[in-house]
Amino acid sequence: MIQGEIVSAIVGRDIHPLVAQLLVQKGINDEALLEVTFDPKVENLPPPELIPDMEEAVKLTAKFVGRKEPILIWGHDDADGVTGTSILYDALKTVEGRVLYYIPDKKSKGGHSINEEGLKFASQHGVKLIITNDCCTNSEDEIGLARDMGMEVIVTDHHEVFVENPDYLIVNPKRGGAYPYLSGSAVALKFAWYLFKITNHWDISAIVQNKPEYFVWATIGIIADRMPIFSENRAIYNKAEEIFTEHTFVFQKAYENVKNRKPTLYELTNIISSSQTKGSYHEGVELLMTKDINVAEEIMRRLVTFSDIWYHKAEELLSEVIKDVSVSRPYILVDLGKKGMGYLGYVANKLKEKYKVPSIALGRREDRKVVGELRAPQGFDTLQLLESLSWMLIDYGGHKVASGFSMDEAFLPSLLEEVEAFFSEMGKIDYTKAKADLILKADEVDDRFFKDLVKMGFLGLNAYVLIEGKLEDITNKMLSVRVIDPQGFLGLYPPETKVRILLQTTPDGLYLDTMEKL
Repeated sequence: MIQGEIVSAIVGRDIHPLVAQLLVQKGINDEALLEVTFDPKVENLPPPELIPDMEEAVKLTAKFVGRKEPILIWGHDDADGVTGTSILYDALKTVEGRVLYYIPDKKSKGGHSINEEGLKFASQHGVKLIITNDCCTNSEDEIGLARDMGMEVIVTDHHEVFVENPDYLIVNPKRGGAYPYLSGSAVALKFAWYLFKITNHWDISAIVQNKPEYFVWATIGIIADRMPIFSENRAIYNKAEEIFTEHTFVFQKAYENVKNRKPTLYELTNIISSSQTKGSYHEGVELLMTKDINVAEEIMRRLVTFSDIWYHKAEELLSEVIKDVSVSRPYILVDLGKKGMGYLGYVANKLKEKYKVPSIALGRREDRKVVGELRAPQGFDTLQLLESLSWMLIDYGGHKVASGFSMDEAFLPSLLEEVEAFFSEMGKIDYTKAKADLILKADEVDDRFFKDLVKMGFLGLNAYVLIEGKLEDITNKMLSVRVIDPQGFLGLYPPETKVRILLQTTPDGLYLDTMEKL
C-alpha cells in the first residue's frame, strides 16, 4: 500500500491524522501490521510468509531437511544472534534436520560475516546449506565464496539493506512484510514459525504451546539489540513476560540456583551478552539449549562471574577514557588499543549518552586490524558516515544509531582525516531538531493529538515530537494527558513566552525532554 492509504487506514481507527503520519514514519507501513500494533498479541502477528523470500527460503530449507543433508546455522556473536541461532537450531532439530551451528568471534577476522575459517568447518562437516542469523545481508563476496565451495546460503537478518539485485535469498523485515525493526531473533522466530507451519501444520498458538522458550529467547534479542518494543516486538515481548512467569526453564533455574533469586528478562539478557564463542561451541547457545541443570549451572557460574568482571573493567576503562575526552569537536573518537576489544560498544554508547554527540571507539585485534563501534544520538545516521569511509573499510554494517566496522591499521591516519572532514562539511547539528520525528506549530495540534500520542506511547511507541509556540498554547492542550517533567521546564517561563518543546512518548506518558526559549 502507498503511504497515503496506510495513513487513511490508521485514521480510520480513530487516530489523529498527525499521529497516523508519525506511525507510518516509525515503521507501521503495511496494513497487515495495524492489528498487532493496536492490539499487541501474538495471535495478531502478521503471517511470516509476508516477508520477501521467506516462503522460498523455508521451502528450500525443508528440502535439505528431507534429504538429510547437513545444515549450518551461522550466527552473529551478540545476544541477538545467539538467541536467533538457538531458535533456528532447535527448530531444525525439531523437524529432524541434520543441523550444526557456528558463531565466529566478532573480535576475530571476518567476525561480522561468513569467513574462511567457518567455511572450512562447514566443509569438513559436509554442510550443503548455510542459514545466517543477524548478519550477512550485504555479504555478496562471502556468500559467493560459500557457493564456490558447493554450499547454498539463506540470509536471515534485520540490518540495513545496501545490496542491489542480490542473487541469494534474504529474509529481512527491512524489505517489507513485517515490522521493519524486528530483532534478528524475532526474524528467526518467524522463520521457525513458517517452517513448523509447512512441516508440522502448527499455527502460532501451537508454537506457544510447544516452544514457549522461543518467545523468551526472541525477547532477549529484542532487549539486547535495543529494538523498539512496539508493534510485533511488543506482542512477542508481552507473550515472553507471560511465559516467563508461568514456566521455569532450565536456564532460569540455573540462574536462580547460582544467584539465589529469580532472574528478570533484562538480567538474563546481560548474561547471554556475556557469553563467548569458540565457533562451533557458544556458551550462550549451550546454556539456552541444555536440558541438564548441572551443565546449565556450570555455564551460568562462569557467565555470572565473567559478567561481573566485565562490567567492572568496562567502567574502569570508561573512567580512564573520560579523563582525556575532548569536547571541542562535534564528535568523539577514542582509540582503546588492544585492551579495548570487548568494550568498544559499551564505551561508545556511554560517551554518546554523556556528551550527546556521535562517538566512535576504536580497538585492535590480534592481527593488527582496527575495529570500530559507533553510537550516535537519534537524528544522526552512523551508516551515512561509514558509507563515506567505505573505500577504506574491510566491512561495516548495523543500524543508523549503532554500527561497527573493521579496517587495516594502515588506513588509520586517513580515517581520522575523513571523519574530521565529514563533520566539518556537515556543520553544526541541532540535535533537538534532528531528534524530532515530527516538528509542529502549536496551532497545528489540539488536545486530541496529545491524547492519541499518549495512547500510542502506552502501546510502546517511542517517538519525539517538537512543538513551537506560546507556552500557554501548548500546555493548555496537554491538560488532559500525563506530562513527565522532572526538570521542571514548564515552570521556567511566563505563559506567554514563545518556546520549543521536545516531547518523547513513553509507556508512562509524555516525557518533556527539552524546552528552549525562542
